[in-house]
Amino acid sequence: MATFSSGATYGEKEVIVQQRMYLRLGMLVATVVCLALAGTSARQATAITFWWWGEEEAPGLERWLNETVQLFEQENPQLRIELVRQTTEGLIPASQAAAAAQTGPDLQYYWPVAWFLEHMWNGFLVPLDDLIPEEVEHYAPVFRQYASWRGKTYGAPLYMIGNPWIYNKALFAQAGLDPDHPPGTWDELLAAGEKLRSAGIIPIAGGMKDQFFADFPWLVVQPETLDSVNQFFNTFLGLDGSQFTDPPYVAVWERLQELIERGFFPEDINSLDLYEGFDLFRQEKAAMAFPVQPLSVQWARELGADKVGIMLTPSFADGALGDTIQTATQYVAVPVWSRHPQEAAQFIKFMHRPERMLALDITAGALMGDDRMDTSQLFTPIEREMFELTLTRSAISVYYVAPPNITEWTWPNFGELINGTITPQQAAERAAQLNAQWRQLNPDTVANFIEWMRSFQAGP
Repeated sequence: MATFSSGATYGEKEVIVQQRMYLRLGMLVATVVCLALAGTSARQATAITFWWWGEEEAPGLERWLNETVQLFEQENPQLRIELVRQTTEGLIPASQAAAAAQTGPDLQYYWPVAWFLEHMWNGFLVPLDDLIPEEVEHYAPVFRQYASWRGKTYGAPLYMIGNPWIYNKALFAQAGLDPDHPPGTWDELLAAGEKLRSAGIIPIAGGMKDQFFADFPWLVVQPETLDSVNQFFNTFLGLDGSQFTDPPYVAVWERLQELIERGFFPEDINSLDLYEGFDLFRQEKAAMAFPVQPLSVQWARELGADKVGIMLTPSFADGALGDTIQTATQYVAVPVWSRHPQEAAQFIKFMHRPERMLALDITAGALMGDDRMDTSQLFTPIEREMFELTLTRSAISVYYVAPPNITEWTWPNFGELINGTITPQQAAERAAQLNAQWRQLNPDTVANFIEWMRSFQAGP
């Protein structure tokens, strides 16, 4: 019998060849079956659509979301998360169109403004207490209260967007100021600003070309004259006879005009958009700024943790609210038209795992308002301080509880103060007039605001 060089006979080799052939055939069949099963699994996977936004103010958020989706799907192969990024201009219109049609995403990203509140009040959101009740108690009280209506919580914090004042310690030292003791009073702020200007340093970063900066100064200064957010509620809802022409509100426009007249903002502020203005802080041309928290964290890392400090708004009145950090959070919620609300809520729960919260901070400098966050692992002092202030010494920003038409008066008022075409008194009168018109035209929304306010413990 013929043999092969391997020592096996021809017959033995034939058997070996046949065995290999059958083995390959079996492997092929197995591969086909596996592919078929995989295809069936993919076809059967439940798709969860998430309309999101936020890369603009928390750079790195998209990468974190992609990583989170990948990990979630590995752990839950029967589910698939489809991320659909929204534009700044299109986020609200797209969500409102979905509400009108009662069809849209399974998860919706919300800014903490009247759009979110009205969707909550109108029954467009599923209570998270009914989906993931064990989660809600971990949300920071100030954020849970904002997202609550008639005893239920409708939004989960995604990342905090308070507006702390930050300052460059090196620029302070360059101007002869104490870098470890930032201004605590308004007079100290004015004195510091003069020294900074004399040293050729812009005191406060800002850009007004696109108008988005216009409400930032107002929202960080207005709380100084208030004892609680409810005091502001009472004025804009017309509940106690107070008006936006009263001293606590006029004083804010007077203080902002003072900063403008002293030249504390960039000379070319009207030629810079929001982020071009803020970049003056990053470029170390401006000594102070009040951007959202994720940017504050990223800039501290970029410039050096020992160079960037945090402070509260310098006080000029004795309002109790002025001694807090004004904060808010972006939310994620489950609309009632979600095809898979329970599965969508599971993704919210996954995003709030301690390791994912830490990853969000690492990737985007963004902090979730959740008490399971391990602050000992935060990188810089500014992150730890902002988180602790939010949990222990914060109040929801008056900007985020204001009527829907707030930009109709905060934007033009600050812009015209810069251009010198309006007085503080006239700015206050415009606010009062437009607010009164809003109340008259929107009685149902006003009624909802009142009910919500009375269950909302918004004080410091």
